[in-house]
Amino acid sequence: EKENYAQTGWSKNINGSRDYTFASSYSESADLTLYAYWNATLINAAMGSSFVSADPMDTSFCAWKKVDDISGYFNSYTSVDDLKKVGYTKVTISIDLHIYVYGDIEMYLQVYDITDGKELDCSSLYHSPNGASFDTTYTFSFDISELDNTHEIQLRFKGRRYVAIWGGRVTLGGDRVYTVKFE
Repeated sequence: EKENYAQTGWSKNINGSRDYTFASSYSESADLTLYAYWNATLINAAMGSSFVSADPMDTSFCAWKKVDDISGYFNSYTSVDDLKKVGYTKVTISIDLHIYVYGDIEMYLQVYDITDGKELDCSSLYHSPNGASFDTTYTFSFDISELDNTHEIQLRFKGRRYVAIWGGRVTLGGDRVYTVKFE
């Protein structure tokens, strides 16, 4: 076993690509040395640039706006298809971020599957009266049975100014840290 990795096949080279799945057969008579082929099940990385809402936001909720392409991030480290084949069914995405709020706002963060046009998970409503600056973690969990390596998954933002006469802008700091865990 290798912590935070799942074996999803075999490789002919110690750091090579996967040459054989568990269902593959080998019909040659020559000896063959195989090495375990691993896919990451826990990924940590910083990504993103600062995201700034409209200034000022409207008093009605804006349309959802893309913050980050999450799938581009985790697909470069692992294969959703391979993990599903060996029994993984769920992914949890935690995002540590610094939020600056100017004014009295309400906001949501959402994980959205662009490919299938559906919400995978959404935060509860956050209401910040009188502005704030804080560090927080948002956690999203969803089933991966309908996903594959080609799906585009985004973190999206929707917000509004709560009081028409005062402020109304949100900045998500560019130092976002993502943790993706497959289970």
